[in-house]
Amino acid sequence: MKHSVEAREAQLLRAVPDITGNRTVLYVGANTKRMEMVGLLSKAGCIIDVIEIWPRNYEGLRLWNKDHPTFREIVCGDVREWAKADSHDCVMWWHGPEHVPKDELGPVLARLEAAARRIVVLACPSGRVLQGDAYGNPWEAHTNHIYPHDLRDYGYRINIIGKTDREGSNLIGWKRRRI
Repeated sequence: MKHSVEAREAQLLRAVPDITGNRTVLYVGANTKRMEMVGLLSKAGCIIDVIEIWPRNYEGLRLWNKDHPTFREIVCGDVREWAKADSHDCVMWWHGPEHVPKDELGPVLARLEAAARRIVVLACPSGRVLQGDAYGNPWEAHTNHIYPHDLRDYGYRINIIGKTDREGSNLIGWKRRRI
């Protein structure tokens, strides 16, 4: 069963009730058809910057943002190379960790944790959920299957809706930095 955006928002607000209290958010990976949690953050008055790896999504976001000003900055780049420490209060990688190989996850999380002044929030399918390229985007393929213990091993608290190893599941992890 696939959970709606509203169900995932409710999950996030239950797990991290102060998520909307962040002034600045780095949102990792988005496109005009899918940027879950951006509406929630935007309505709360958060200043949102985006980093997106695929040039086609990047260009689409830039055009969309002209008519729907939501993002302060949109960067075309690879989160694996993000090097700005203490750049945002919150870093949100919503359905992205499953797109990097397992051996790259730790270094990427370390970069995101260094960028976040307050909290890092992750979301991904729980466990093995297969997906290949989508709409021509090679970065949409799932190259990693993340289980709850994987995030716990990196010091993240977790919450799951749905069943592990089933499409539609949503595993979120969060790790607080400094307050």
